[in-house]
Order: sequence, then C-alpha cells, then structure tokens
Amino acid sequence: MKKIVLASALVLFAFSSTLALTPEQICNTILPSQVNVEMISNDKSLGGGSGICIYAATEVSHLGPRALTIRYLYLFSTAAHVIDESLNSPRSFALRVFAYDERGKRTGERLIKNDGCDVFMEFLFNRETDAALLVVHSKTMIPEVRPVELLREIDLEKLMVGQRVMLLGSPMLVAPILCEGMIAQLNIRHTYDGDFTPWEIDLLSINAAPGDSGGGIFNEEGKLIGFLSLGFSQDFHGFVIGMINMREWYNLVRETHWSLLFEELFDPVKEVNEGVELPPSNTNEIPEIASDEDIMKPYEP
Repeated sequence: MKKIVLASALVLFAFSSTLALTPEQICNTILPSQVNVEMISNDKSLGGGSGICIYAATEVSHLGPRALTIRYLYLFSTAAHVIDESLNSPRSFALRVFAYDERGKRTGERLIKNDGCDVFMEFLFNRETDAALLVVHSKTMIPEVRPVELLREIDLEKLMVGQRVMLLGSPMLVAPILCEGMIAQLNIRHTYDGDFTPWEIDLLSINAAPGDSGGGIFNEEGKLIGFLSLGFSQDFHGFVIGMINMREWYNLVRETHWSLLFEELFDPVKEVNEGVELPPSNTNEIPEIASDEDIMKPYEP
C-alpha cells in the first residue's frame, strides 16, 4: 500500500451470515485467483503486492500449414504502484502462485519468473488512478490460477455503505489471507501526502497490511468490485483502507484491444467495439484466443 498500515495484519475474520458464498465456494472460486506480484533477486522476494486473475485463455498462432504455437494467456488486475515500483527497480519481476486442497489449505507454491522466453509479461497502468493490468503469456499452463467473475460497471452504482465485503491479499507477502469487512464510505476525495488525489476512492473498514496492495475486494456474491489501493490509520477510528472500484480499471482498458474481452461488463451507454463477439471473459472453462483465420472454441484441459 502507499501508506503502511500496521497491526492485526494476519487476523482471519469469521464470515458473517450475510455472505451468500459457502466456504466451499470461496475455496474453489475466490482463493485460487490470487497471486503475489513480487520483485526478486536470487529467488528472494524483495517486495511487491497482490494481483487477481480476471481472465484465462489459450493463444494459438499458425506459423505455416502444419506448424502452430500455443501459449497460455492470463490477465490480472492489480495496483499501478505495485507495477510501477517493479518496473523502476533493477531487480527481476515474478509471480508467486499457490496451490490449495479442497479445504483451502495451502499445499504448495512456486515462482514464475518473467524471463521473456517461456514467460513474457506486459503491463498497462495509470499512475493517477492506480489501476493496472498485468498480462502474462506462458508456454505452459498455470493450473493453480483461476479467473474470478467481475461486477458489471452499471452495478457498481449499487454499492452501499454497510455492505459486507471480502479482501483477498497477501500481507507482508507471506501467504494469501482472506478478511471480511464493510464499505465505510463511498466516493471520498482524500488527501495523500498533503495533496488531494485526482480521483475518488471508496473507504473500507477492514484489516490490511503492506503486500495487500492490488488485492481483490469481493462482494457477498464473490464478484470482484475493486482492488486495494492504499491504507491509513485514524487515531480515533482504527484502520481504514481505500478501494479503487472496478470503474477505474474498466476506464483503463476501455480504449485498448483488451476491451474486447470485457465489453459485456461495460456500462451500456459507453459502447465500444460494436459487432465483435468473444466468449465470456470470466468462466471456469478457458476459451481459445486464436488468429483471424482460426475458429474460437472452448479449451478443455
């Protein structure tokens, strides 16, 4: 986070009965979406934040009548300052992914490095709004990671103060931790280092720590509604964190070719790329992204 929030970082809250998801659904749908976005040196983590998988597909390219290449595409939402800090560092960049059993217990982890060959990563981010897109092209599948469902842009207007939410991040980059809290206030233009931010944030009453930046904020139905941007403390009211809702992220990708994958989630009054049809962007099945002459079909592992 841009400002450090200390204390109670690793507390796992019991889920309120207001949540519509069962523990089994949380373990199978939300937990596998999280990754650590880390700066590394000699395989040792030197800082970073969190990311949430929002899309997965295969990429097929024809090199000739009998030759083709297959890569796997993964898209992650995260915070721009996490990406920015990594790009401005001479250190290597990597993702840490985690495996779980049916109860959500972590059973393993591995580091996926951005080597430019077997794995190639690219970035799209806006420093002003702190929204970022991380794109990963890999020669091999990343089976530990599953995409989550995003809340439609038009439904972001229905968020309410007092609504229960969940944060999935990785405090201190130790391990993914799921916490529960609530929306404390909406559309606040706050000060940061003495200056007003150029955008509005939603405030959450929830525990967070460094390493949670870019972590996903989910509603009661398990849909991604935003990501953690920054945190600050108030002597009279404990800890509060700022959430950038998905509207800023939609605005980031709206004018790019990645908008083709998410246009069904955009506000209907902001139509883009009319007439282009693509498979749903958030499913457990992995659709195939092919070249122009190829036919798109579901990928079955």
